Amino acid sequence: MYNNKKNSLLKHWDFILLDIIVLQVVFVLSYMIRNGFDFPYDDDSYLRVGFVLVLMDLLVMLFNESYKNIIKRGPFAELVAVIKHVSITMVCLVAYMFVVKVSSNFSRMVFMFTWGFGIVAMWCLRMLLKQIVRSRVERLKDRRSVVLVTSIAVVSETIEAIKKIRYRDYRINAVVLLDDNGKSIETYGVHVLNKKTNVIEYLQKNVVDEVLVNLPDDVELPSELMEACVEMGITIHVTLSKIGKLGGDKLIESFAGYTVMTSCLRMASLRQAVLKRCLDILGGIVGVILTGILCIFVGPAIYSKSPGPIFFAQERVGMNGRKFKIYKFRSMYMDAEKRKKELMEKNEMNGLMFKMKDDPRIIKGVGHFIRKTSIDEFPQFFNVLKGDMSLVGNCYIIGTTKKNPVFSSVCPIG
Repeated sequence: MYNNKKNSLLKHWDFILLDIIVLQVVFVLSYMIRNGFDFPYDDDSYLRVGFVLVLMDLLVMLFNESYKNIIKRGPFAELVAVIKHVSITMVCLVAYMFVVKVSSNFSRMVFMFTWGFGIVAMWCLRMLLKQIVRSRVERLKDRRSVVLVTSIAVVSETIEAIKKIRYRDYRINAVVLLDDNGKSIETYGVHVLNKKTNVIEYLQKNVVDEVLVNLPDDVELPSELMEACVEMGITIHVTLSKIGKLGGDKLIESFAGYTVMTSCLRMASLRQAVLKRCLDILGGIVGVILTGILCIFVGPAIYSKSPGPIFFAQERVGMNGRKFKIYKFRSMYMDAEKRKKELMEKNEMNGLMFKMKDDPRIIKGVGHFIRKTSIDEFPQFFNVLKGDMSLVGNCYIIGTTKKNPVFSSVCPIG
């Protein structure tokens, strides 16, 4: 599920909080400069105006799109945006005071100081916060992983254009060259795949959040690759000349400096994403409480049959190839991993997955019971609370049987 957060107010909650605090502090200081060191909010009339100032600030943020491309804005563009934001906020505040007929009770000098000092303070602190955010994102290891699908003719141009973007919350981890039949090579600072490489297998085995497709008109868009991306829940951004073959939900937006058509299996609005997370938290809390109650009975039963930890943690592959630790009640003896090597001949699965009928590693009695009733799955509500998994929506992990590949739904949200 793809949530377009580029113009989301919640994405810039830190700037919202900063601006509210700045205007409040400047308003208080302006009052003190004009009237001495008395605290303005001891006066009920000033307290009401201070509260209205917060509301006006929020309304201007909402309708003026004050934070659109805020990280990418340069110093002069930011100064213009700050002057516009503070000026509109103060005009709205004065208009409110005029309508409710209380403007004569307040010093005009206080509002002039608030306007002037607010612009200076807000611009300085916004520039400082932007530097902090940029540095933090550049050091972030878990940035969105993007694969670039392109051709030899435009690959250098595309990568150079992306490198010039001042702020990126993603990194290009691989490049697919559709018109290159040579061997895979390391160049451009990323891993390069060519036409002979099993690109779909690469997408399955590596962390890939999104795919950016930038191809000249004479290079055909690979429909098989696009369909595989949609099935795996990988978001696709395609330059507009290639939109005809895209499936799933579509959205026109800007990505890596290009105007693209974005496609994914399911798109979520901000409201849907917030509601989904709220349901996960609510369900997770209820599930954790139930898990605690079960621990009273299941914990001693497990320990009496097989002394050791009652919980078991195992690494799983979640959305877009991201790994996380999943928690369960332990249903196997402590030496289960050692005994697994002796039982590999009876494995009914291929690859990393192991399954066999009447597995002797399962704790007699207790282990079979909690597996049959799925009680061992209850600690996964901790994963729901952490955000590793979700109670709502479907995502996929890759597994294989001896006969054919399959997708197993575990609903991790990454």
